[in-house]
Amino acid sequence: MKDLIQKTIARLKMEKMKPLPKWRFVLTDVAYWSLVALAVIFSAVALSAGVYLLFQIDWDAPKYAPGGTLRTLFLYIPYVWLAILAILMGAAFFFIRKTKEGYRYRWAVILLSSLSLVLAMGTAAHFARIGMVADDFAYRRVPLYRNVAPGMEHMWQRAEDGFLAGEIESVGKDKIGIVDLEGKKWEVSISENTVRRGPFEIEEGGWVKVIGKSLGSGVFEAQVIMTGGGRMMRGLGGDISGRGEFRRSFDGPGVRGDGRMMRGPGYRWE
Repeated sequence: MKDLIQKTIARLKMEKMKPLPKWRFVLTDVAYWSLVALAVIFSAVALSAGVYLLFQIDWDAPKYAPGGTLRTLFLYIPYVWLAILAILMGAAFFFIRKTKEGYRYRWAVILLSSLSLVLAMGTAAHFARIGMVADDFAYRRVPLYRNVAPGMEHMWQRAEDGFLAGEIESVGKDKIGIVDLEGKKWEVSISENTVRRGPFEIEEGGWVKVIGKSLGSGVFEAQVIMTGGGRMMRGLGGDISGRGEFRRSFDGPGVRGDGRMMRGPGYRWE
């Protein structure tokens, strides 16, 4: 043992090694804890964005679609934000382990503590509508995000599955003409059996969400039609009728509209 100590001292003298200053260790520890803080904060944002998107799903409507609610859940679950959350939580765990006292903590303690903190901060972020801001920022600034994280505007642009939404262009006795989110014109037939949801009259310039059946050639048979007040979806096709964005009139759970999404009291299907 003494020989090892003497050899070590001799090597230190020979190579002129000097101990690192304490401030470097302190600075490194602060840097790791700063990375932990950032990972936790952005984890909370990812969580709030994911929860925000889940709240926008019209959970009563999927029962009319093929596959029902379960298929809709798999289609619109926010996988992107869940992946980001998992990566950031893993990063937080890694950086905690790198801190001065990190080796002392059990992995279960680190994991549970981090999850609890992220849940608390994510809940606060959700009520502060930070998730909405994060989703809107990604939707506007990251083109790929639109493909990997479809909003509810995609659900209401599936005429083949019985879901259609758009701006009312004309109103007839037993039919209305609408322009959908991609600029396509539809003739929607309304009968006495059509279930009407919403407090407002159907009028030109208003917006409707329709559940029914596509008859082909731009003709759609309405089974349920909903009107209302508020904001709804953002168009998929860019500039339509001279407007770069769609604004809607709906009070129910909506989707991206005017860069924001509003979730009102909603309606229940009969």
